Amino acid sequence: MTKPLTSSEIKVLDCLRERAGDDENCLPSGFVASLTDLSLLQARRAIKSLQRRGYVELVRGIFNSDGEIAGSGYCCTPAGTQHLPQNRQADHG
Repeated sequence: MTKPLTSSEIKVLDCLRERAGDDENCLPSGFVASLTDLSLLQARRAIKSLQRRGYVELVRGIFNSDGEIAGSGYCCTPAGTQHLPQNRQADHG
């Protein structure tokens, strides 16, 4: 049985899931932190844990709206997209 997600992991996964399927909306850890009201350290720890579970992946070579390379960012994987609703059902029922 897998360990339940922490509240920080749920916030990060929910944030990234809203942008799932769109590589243009992969987010750097600093943006994830600001969107989830987590500290940068909390966001990074949650992201790394979610990566180990296969729910989040790092995408390198992301481009900004001007077509310039903007660096890398994190995106929700299909496994992460599917996991969150199941996790929320368990938490609320």
